[in-house]
Amino acid sequence: MSLNRLGSNSRQLSGRGPRSESMGRPLQPSPSQGSTDVDDSTSTDSYQWTIDQNKQILAQLKQENKDLKQELSRRPSTSTRETGRSQSDKTVEKMEKAVHVLRRQYDKIMQEKKTTLSKLSNLQDSMRDMMKATSGSGSTPSNTRPSSAVDSAAAVLTGPASREVRMMENKLEKAALKANEAQSIQRTYEQVIQRMRQEQLSAELHNRAVQESLRAIIKEQERLVILEKEVQHSKDTATQELMAFEEKLESDRLQRERHLNEQRGQAALMQQANAALLKRQYPSLSTDDDGSGEGASTNAWVSGDVTTSDAVASSAMRSGVIVSGSDQGGSIEDPLSKEVHDPASAVRALCRLTGTSSVTGMLGALLPQQASSINLKQMQALAEQQLLQLQAEMELEKSHLEDLHSGKRLTTQSQLDSAQLELKEALQVADDARVRHDEVLKCHAAVIAGLDHLAAMVTTLPAPTGQPPVPLSLSDPDQAVEVVAQCEQRLIKAYKFILSIPKASQILEELSSNPDLDFSFTASASLK
Repeated sequence: MSLNRLGSNSRQLSGRGPRSESMGRPLQPSPSQGSTDVDDSTSTDSYQWTIDQNKQILAQLKQENKDLKQELSRRPSTSTRETGRSQSDKTVEKMEKAVHVLRRQYDKIMQEKKTTLSKLSNLQDSMRDMMKATSGSGSTPSNTRPSSAVDSAAAVLTGPASREVRMMENKLEKAALKANEAQSIQRTYEQVIQRMRQEQLSAELHNRAVQESLRAIIKEQERLVILEKEVQHSKDTATQELMAFEEKLESDRLQRERHLNEQRGQAALMQQANAALLKRQYPSLSTDDDGSGEGASTNAWVSGDVTTSDAVASSAMRSGVIVSGSDQGGSIEDPLSKEVHDPASAVRALCRLTGTSSVTGMLGALLPQQASSINLKQMQALAEQQLLQLQAEMELEKSHLEDLHSGKRLTTQSQLDSAQLELKEALQVADDARVRHDEVLKCHAAVIAGLDHLAAMVTTLPAPTGQPPVPLSLSDPDQAVEVVAQCEQRLIKAYKFILSIPKASQILEELSSNPDLDFSFTASASLK
């Protein structure tokens, strides 16, 4: 390193240390030879002392570096013992520890830089004093040794002291480079920590959303399993009901057949009783005429569509017809057949046949037979109606049974297909809802991060009067509104305060119109 560079570096430094001043005072030029020797010995001692001090400082720096390395080697072992924390918290803590260590290293390097600069300043001051002493010794008498001071200065510049100075300057440059590198590493770690915090927030929100979606899917799966069990149970129940209905239908059919048989037996018994009654009331008729008369009388009484007098007349006319029919057969002759020419003669003939002497007696004998025939007709109509109803119900049940037999499996399969289709649609809807929910959570995380950044930026501004600072909470959405409102109030208050400063509006307009301007320059120019 040249003397010019040392001189320029010494001019850039401000002030001298007490050691340099004490070293500079004995190096004043003197006319005597003894004073020159004293100066040489004093300068040699001072340089030797400086070299010893530098060696001690270098040993201290080496020891500190060794201690720092040992501490750094011990730190990972202590961090691995930490349990119960999440991976993101451990990573953030490691980054913070690394930033702390780098900051300490940076502080030590800056302290070393300051110490080295002070030592360099002392050495340059001492060298400058030596150069002054050398230049002063040039005007001494001829009997003195003028080259002794120059030789000592040259020896100092080319000796171990100069090498030590160069070594210290090299170390200073390396320390400055390390300091710059440490600053860049510190900024990188800070950015990494900030990014990891943001990613941790978004990852927690995404994890929470995924867990909620998983719980919803599990609930939907459980609901579908229950629905499938219900469908299977309904199928089994329908099968059992079908079998029970078939059994009931068969038992009802047998019971109705028994009932019809009973009614038919009763109808036949009543017809036989009616025929026997007619035979007992009309004993004068022959066996053949009784058979034909019983059928005609039974049909007449069963018809039940004529009145009592018409029934009497028609009975009399039928008696005449029967008698005439018998006459045509030539088997029996009825002596009353010639007398039945009109209703009055028919009534008289019926009175003789019934063995009564008056119409009232004849009607008293015929009316019970007419009531019995009406009852028989009503019973027969009712039986026919019940038979038709039973046949219709039987046809309906047969068609229902055939439908059940043919469509049982198809209906169950269609129900399962429809349930699977509904399940597929529900899963699709759930997936769409989950995607939209994830997007909403991402937007929410971005909004919360922006609010956090805004709140951090306006923290230095004074809070509104009587209102404490509102913390930002993720669980309470109303607090986000309160945080935004408080930030707005702080900004409004700061803006009003800025406007109260003279020419503040002009400064703000100039800065807003040209953001590249220096604030201090613009403010000083506006105030002038």
